[in-house]
Amino acid sequence: MSKVVVFNLPLHGHINPSLAVIKELVVRGEQVIYYTTEQFETKIQATGATIRRYAFNDAPLLALMAQAFQSIPQLLDEVRRELPDYILYNVMCLWGRLIAQILNIRAIALHATYASNEQFQLFSRCTDDFPMLSAQAKSRSAMHDEIQEIFKTYNIRPVDFFNPTSDDIEPLNIVFIPRSFQPQAETFDERFVFVGPSIQPRSESVNFSINQSQQPTLYISLGTIFNEWAEFFQMCFTAFGEKPWRVVMAIGNKVDSRTLGKIPENFIVAPHVPQLTLLQHTTVFLTHGGMNSVMESLYYGVPMIVIPQMPEQKMTAQRVAELNLGLNLEKAEVTASLLESAVTRVMNEPQWREHTRQIQQVLQATVGYQQAADEILRFTELITKETRCNVG
Repeated sequence: MSKVVVFNLPLHGHINPSLAVIKELVVRGEQVIYYTTEQFETKIQATGATIRRYAFNDAPLLALMAQAFQSIPQLLDEVRRELPDYILYNVMCLWGRLIAQILNIRAIALHATYASNEQFQLFSRCTDDFPMLSAQAKSRSAMHDEIQEIFKTYNIRPVDFFNPTSDDIEPLNIVFIPRSFQPQAETFDERFVFVGPSIQPRSESVNFSINQSQQPTLYISLGTIFNEWAEFFQMCFTAFGEKPWRVVMAIGNKVDSRTLGKIPENFIVAPHVPQLTLLQHTTVFLTHGGMNSVMESLYYGVPMIVIPQMPEQKMTAQRVAELNLGLNLEKAEVTASLLESAVTRVMNEPQWREHTRQIQQVLQATVGYQQAADEILRFTELITKETRCNVG
């Protein structure tokens, strides 16, 4: 049995793909210590991992990272006491990589979304293609300076986290998307293992029931972060009310359904719904294009209409359209009429479901979290052998 420390971002899109893998590692005998915030504690405890708390405030991603860098001295002391055999870290959780470097502990990177290498660099691609990210350039520059100071303080080799060279890439990278969905996939070598979505039933306390229905089902969700768009939900009432479909719409906690007007009789509206269960009964998914949602939709063979809310989601929406898995709509151009025509098209044209079912067969043929656990344990066996050889 080996001991592993896990560092991750306290965000649903990054936590969820790791859960089934962590549970599988625990089942196979690994001792797992997972750093997280109070919000995710119950969900992660269900995997069998031991919890250690981050003390993060609710903040934008770059500000959250800055908080983490300030915590590195304390985290170093804690990890030293734990003496882990290896570290698992989300590739955007830069302090996980830094701690592994400082303590000279072997590490494995987890990629909840697209992987990056010298040919394809996600952050740079988003910045180049979507100028809205330029507003974050100052914060990124300040964070870069802080990271450089850490390199000097601890006398470790500098790493460019945002634009990695081949030397900056971990020897094992677990990527939670299929290789076919990765842009420039042919440029990624054997260090990258594309396991696809890591799907397991999630224990969510949601007051919601789903009745079997012969009607086509339209599922609408803008995810957990960018869902404060009351006008969009009202457009959905106009577009899909009185249609011969069952419509399930998750609106989050930022919009009060009572302010949206009369809810059409064919609608079910709730703050949250059990997405994995619902997707098994869904005909078309109207989504923001978060990678978790897209992968889960493909896993259950559901074509999509994507209305991206942020740069990475724009890239994903484009990828969905390129692979004929659904349609890509621009947020600024959305109207009730456009929504109705898009859903009607995807609902009635068989090509979209045919393409999603093709990728569904690939995804369900490979159990992503089991493959991830296999690769991680194979890697740790190599670490153990190297250690024995060095001792000998």
